[in-house]
Amino acid sequence: MAINVYDTERDGTPMPNGPALPAGSRVKMMVWPGVGATTGSLHFVKCDAGFEGAPHVHELADDIGYVIEGEGFMLEWRDGVEVARYPFRAGDVLYVEPGTWHSHVATTDCVIVGGPCPPDPEAYRSYGMTW
Repeated sequence: MAINVYDTERDGTPMPNGPALPAGSRVKMMVWPGVGATTGSLHFVKCDAGFEGAPHVHELADDIGYVIEGEGFMLEWRDGVEVARYPFRAGDVLYVEPGTWHSHVATTDCVIVGGPCPPDPEAYRSYGMTW
């Protein structure tokens, strides 16, 4: 099928919580290699206030997100040390260059849509995802 319309409540593949995705976050992969995507991805992310994501990197992919609701910080990491904090709020667009270690902290409940472009198979495998 050339066109798909996904319902964020009904559709999507949940990403399992674990060391790479601590509790307090619910991620549904809407567009990813599991549905045949090859050049883009889009995830629907809900985070509880106080959520702190694990630092991670997409070596060959831009990571792009749009903050639908909430506030927090994007964190930049080098050699396991936080080097910068960038505040975000509803309406902001998040962009992380390839090869940048990053994570995020939700200071309020947040909803963010986005993902690595192109999709990052290595990251999906680190979350235990297969397709």
